Amino acid sequence: ITLLGRIGDLYQQKLGNPGRAMSTYLDALELDGADRRILQRLLDLQTKSGQWTRAVETISKFLEHETEPAYRGAYFLAAAAIKRTELRDNAGALDDFEHALDELLRESPLRPATRRRALQTFHDVDALLTEDKDWKTQEQAYRRMIKRMPSGDPALVPLWHALGELCLSRLDHVQSAIQAFE
Repeated sequence: ITLLGRIGDLYQQKLGNPGRAMSTYLDALELDGADRRILQRLLDLQTKSGQWTRAVETISKFLEHETEPAYRGAYFLAAAAIKRTELRDNAGALDDFEHALDELLRESPLRPATRRRALQTFHDVDALLTEDKDWKTQEQAYRRMIKRMPSGDPALVPLWHALGELCLSRLDHVQSAIQAFE
């Protein structure tokens, strides 16, 4: 594995042949699919060459071997960003954003940096669903986010308020809006 990694590096750095480097890294991963250095080198080449679908596949390989929620959340966020901006796959991006939120908000106690990242991620979910005008899914996303947040978190008030506004103005569900505002 180490030898294949070095050969891949030579193809990339000395010979300027990223295609052969990627092929060699893939050969190395057949022997050890959990080698993070090789996965990272492969991912770097895939993103540099615009191979976005393959980059998402490589991120999935990272996820197969990662157990730490913060890192898993970061990988899901990377996949979501690629799907949304490069592949124009809003449904796939939304799915990965939701997985990222599940992972990020599993952390206990919730660190301020993780909380900020989760709220920014939810902002991205909200923007994506607003862009798609998918109000019912947006309502469900708000309800999932509210359930994920720790009780007593100050972010719950604006989340409940936004859910109430959504129910009232977009879904015309007056009773649901009243419940959210209460």
